[in-house]
Amino acid sequence: MTQAFTFVHAADLHLDALLPGPLPSVMPDEGQKPFYALLEEAVFLALERLTRLCLEREAAFLLLAGDVFHLQSGGSLKAHFALRDACAALGDRGVRVFWARGNHDPAHLRPPAVRWPDNLHIFSPAGDIFKLDGQGGSLAEIRGQSHAGPGENRPLARLLAGRESALPVPDHALFSIGVLHCAVNGRHGSHARYAPCNLGDFQGAGAPRYWALGHVHTPAILADDPLVIYPGSPQGLHINESGAHGCYVVRVDASGRAEAEFVPLAPVRWERLDVDLDALVPEGIPEDEETGALDGELGLERLEEAILARLELEAEKTAGESALALVGRLELRGRSPLGRLLRQGDNLEAFTLRLNQTLSRHEAACPGVAARSRVKDMLLKTGPDVDVQALRRSDNLAGETLRQAEALAALLEDQAGQGGGASPAALPPELAASLPQGLAELYEDRRFQRHLPAPEAEELAAMAREAAGLCLDMFEVE
Repeated sequence: MTQAFTFVHAADLHLDALLPGPLPSVMPDEGQKPFYALLEEAVFLALERLTRLCLEREAAFLLLAGDVFHLQSGGSLKAHFALRDACAALGDRGVRVFWARGNHDPAHLRPPAVRWPDNLHIFSPAGDIFKLDGQGGSLAEIRGQSHAGPGENRPLARLLAGRESALPVPDHALFSIGVLHCAVNGRHGSHARYAPCNLGDFQGAGAPRYWALGHVHTPAILADDPLVIYPGSPQGLHINESGAHGCYVVRVDASGRAEAEFVPLAPVRWERLDVDLDALVPEGIPEDEETGALDGELGLERLEEAILARLELEAEKTAGESALALVGRLELRGRSPLGRLLRQGDNLEAFTLRLNQTLSRHEAACPGVAARSRVKDMLLKTGPDVDVQALRRSDNLAGETLRQAEALAALLEDQAGQGGGASPAALPPELAASLPQGLAELYEDRRFQRHLPAPEAEELAAMAREAAGLCLDMFEVE
């Protein structure tokens, strides 16, 4: 190795993806329009930030490891222009761009509506190798391979390393890099297993020294020697893609040692926030002296104040990572009577809408706010406002319901610990028999299996415990 250099590794830009707004969906008023415009443009703004980062860090090249576009038809004209303009801006400063196509942008798609700049190279499905030189000597060997079409199932990692293809093994006189879009066994989460591989496929004699992967939207360093990295998506696409999103800046010194730095880019930050009703409303809800009825209105006012304060604190943290908006899913917990109140009718939706309208007014009154914040939705995970221990020992219907639900949840949690699924066919007979008949029939029906996959045992256990809470809230428990 004769020269130090820097490169940037990104993936899963998903240009054209529209971020979902808060629920319930309503026509935004004038005060809300800037927020909804940000949701529509978030993925394109993330690309602009990625381009600017490459220039600021004086990167020699940018690696794009698949799913640049979101639409599997090949991306809109807007997306094509955005990518072309970003590459052209980098090309004007001598930055090369290498793109390995993935399952959303495979090689079989129609030709682009624009002409790509000369500094952009798209790897072929057969695999390509480039040896780059810098001003002071050799820089790197970059090899990449694109998905040939939808449902790519070739072992791309082994092919790219020259183990099962005509490609030569990496040139270890240079810093070698492999670029591909793939699902590493055990790491792909809810993403489909395209181009499946194991971590061992990236290691061993002759392997590239850095693997620039794409497909999984959460950033992760899978191995240090060689470096095997998922940068995640520059912008999380929905509430289940919470936390920081961005890319990796990799600095390679003259000895060939690489250091990877994660840099946040997402203009919109998704977060799941636990809200303890008992802790946020410690004084409880006052009762009417004559009737003993709860003053639910005052209780909700206290809850609203506490939630708004919590969101303000989270938005300040988010702004420190250059995010322009925080969108949170509030998971309400505790044993407050507010849980029962919010479950009645459309109270939960009305309260969510109220919170977002209040947040919008605060932004209008404070134009210098660091980051907008909104409530995506709220989940009620509250327990009944009763003595659960005493209820568990009782012989009434509420007690029996609680015991049955907890027994089912315990069985499911044990099954989850053993790695089992929740489909009746995958469960032990005693557990399958405990599933509600209608639920078992639903998940075993072939008409629904494709669109409604059976939940994991852990998810079904949580559903059982939540169902128990719902039932107890509806019972008149003495």
